[in-house]
Order: sequence, then C-alpha cells, then structure tokens
Amino acid sequence: MATTKDQRIHISMIMYGGLSYGGAHRQTIRLACALDRTRFAINYFWCKPNQDLNSDFVWPELDYSNIELMRSHGINVIEFKTQTRDIANKYHPWINTTFFEEYAKVRTDLVFASRGGYPEYPFIKLREPIIEWNIFGCADPSPNMVCSAAISHWAHANWKKAGLPLDAEIIYPAVPGPADVSDLRAKLGIGDDAVVLGFHQRQDDHIYGDHALRAYAAALPTLQKPSSFIIVGGSPKYRALAAELGVDVHFLPIAKEYEDVSSFLHTLDIFAHSGGAGEAHGTVIQEAMMHGLPSITMLLEGKADGQVGTMAGTGLVTRTVGEYAQAITDLVNDGDRRHALGAQARAIASERYAIAPVTRRFEEIFTEKAAAYRGRRFSPLNRVALDFMIESSPFLKKLRARLPFLRRFI
Repeated sequence: MATTKDQRIHISMIMYGGLSYGGAHRQTIRLACALDRTRFAINYFWCKPNQDLNSDFVWPELDYSNIELMRSHGINVIEFKTQTRDIANKYHPWINTTFFEEYAKVRTDLVFASRGGYPEYPFIKLREPIIEWNIFGCADPSPNMVCSAAISHWAHANWKKAGLPLDAEIIYPAVPGPADVSDLRAKLGIGDDAVVLGFHQRQDDHIYGDHALRAYAAALPTLQKPSSFIIVGGSPKYRALAAELGVDVHFLPIAKEYEDVSSFLHTLDIFAHSGGAGEAHGTVIQEAMMHGLPSITMLLEGKADGQVGTMAGTGLVTRTVGEYAQAITDLVNDGDRRHALGAQARAIASERYAIAPVTRRFEEIFTEKAAAYRGRRFSPLNRVALDFMIESSPFLKKLRARLPFLRRFI
C-alpha cells in the first residue's frame, strides 16, 4: 500500500540538559508542546549533564516528568549521551557524545534552540538552517544561522551591536495563565488582611540574591499593615539570611508543577524579585504579571537587567537595598497603587506573554524559513568552523598566537 509522504516541517530542538527547571528549558518545552502537530514534527534532543570541565557550575535538578509531557503532545523525545563539556574552549565542545549518531537517525528541516547566542557546539558542526531563541544577546556569524529571535529588548539590543545581516526580532517567551487552584494562605496560617510578598527560584547558589529579604527586614518598621514573606525553592543561603536578619519567612520546597507555582502566586500581593545573577528577561516576572502582581526589582551592577523591559512599567525598579525597602513600604501601604499596577501587569502579560500569540509567531517563522531553505545544506567549510578547529588544536592555536597576521585569514 502506498504511503503518503510526511509534509510536515521537521524541527530538531537541541537542548543540552534540556529538562531542568531553568527558564531556557521551560520556554522551549512550552513552545514545543504548543506547536500545531499537523504542520510540525518535533524532535527534542536532551542529555543528562555531568560536571563541566573547567567550570564550577552545578547543573540544577532535571524534571523528568517533561519527557512524558512532551510525548503526550506527539513530540519525539531523544536522549543522547555526553561525558562532559569543555568550558575552557570558547565553543564548549561536547566530549564523548552520541549526539551526532542520534541526530543522523531523524529528518531535520530546521534546527531550533534556546541559547546564549554565541557560536557553540554542536551547532557549528551542523549543516541545516538554524533558528535561535537568543537569551543573552550574543551573536553567531555562522552561515547557517538564519533567524535570531531575542527573548527581550535587552537581548536584542546587545545582539544588534554585532551588525549581522540576519533576520531578527523580539519574541518574549510564553508563560501559562493562572491555574484554577486555591492560594496557600489557609495552609500557611496567613490572614486575609496580610500583604504577602515573596519570590520563587530554582535551588542554585549562582542566582542567590540577598537584596529582597534585606529590604523587607529594613521596611518592616514602616509597614502600616500586617505582612508575610514566602520563599519557594531557592538557595539554602536564604534560610541563613532570614535567621541573621531575625525575619520570619515561610520557606516552601521548589515548585515542580506549574499548578504549585500558580498556587504560590495566587497567595502573593507583591512579587519581590531577588535574582542575584541578573535576568535576561525574567520568566518569574512574566508569571507574576500573568497573576496580576506588581513586581519590585533591583538593578545589579554588571548584571543583565532584562527584567525591566519585561515589567513594562508595571512595577518598581530600584538601585539600592534602601530604595527597595522604600518600594516595599510604598506598595504595602498604598493598596490602590498596588492594585492598579497589578491590573496593568495582567493586561500587558495577557497581550504579550500568552502562549497562543508567541506560538503563532514562531509557526510563521518556521513556515517561512522552511520554504526559503527547503533542502538546503550549508557548507561545513566556513570561518566559524575553521576557528573551532584552531581553538581545538594546541599547535594551531599557538601558531596563530605567534603569527598575528594569520588572523586576517583564519
């Protein structure tokens, strides 16, 4: 019996790690699950990450329930093995990986990834057209990079500095709307008259920030209403800080299901942002806005401040712990202002961050690029690939360093 050729666009999404609670993985999985399955066939590549070479970064916990979630949406979930990555090499090559063997088994019309934007492994070795969701605004001049969608105005502004002749735009990641769940006030013994502040984070010391809790402690004597503070997940350092400050804080385990995140956000009146590593855009801010919450954040010197664009004027931006404390006082004591900012946040989030419009725009991009590059395979001989070869060879790297004029050619 004759078979009908699959006319769908086959997209290989490649995410090292791929299942963690981090924003890049969550936004990619949400997009993959939302795409029209009659028009797009998705291969989702992931691996269990081991400790990177030449790095003290500790990978966050993986959420293996994402495997069944994606499969329930018709996604071909493919695990590959990798021993480690070498972070000392600027391309972060994967060592002893089975990725290319697994990749060769499936059809790929387009490659997609949420990533920092710099040229990196394995994309520098692929020949198919690549579309990226650019997180940090770095620029990749690889010839098969055909579209760079920045996750925020901050990332797009950084990317534009490279002046690449490439299609680019801003597409904020999508977040779900509020779940139909109850709040946590009764469970935690928090009264209806209390103004509740808090934040949620993955359990990662690298993103620990002490400013929100220190500001809350400083603001307490000025608050005219009862208040509570909740931290979901986060570094163990927060417990030590709360003890140091003598502040009562409700600590809850990391929210592994979105219903748990939503229940927490339903409990809050103010989202007290406390990321210590800066934000490329701030998924947690988006989620808070979807729940009608105003946010307070603090700019950190030398760190990304993409969350400011995400907030879009629906919260307060501070520069010191003292300013943060004053912002807490202002929003706790002024219910009308708090509610007005929250309503504005919900309206902007519903228009800009909902799953349907974000998915629709990516479907348009995938359709356009698949048609423009149908069957196209780019040459593996290009300046980025050559530079990777030199970076990976101690002899060639030393030779180029000794003969600077070679940089004009390689």
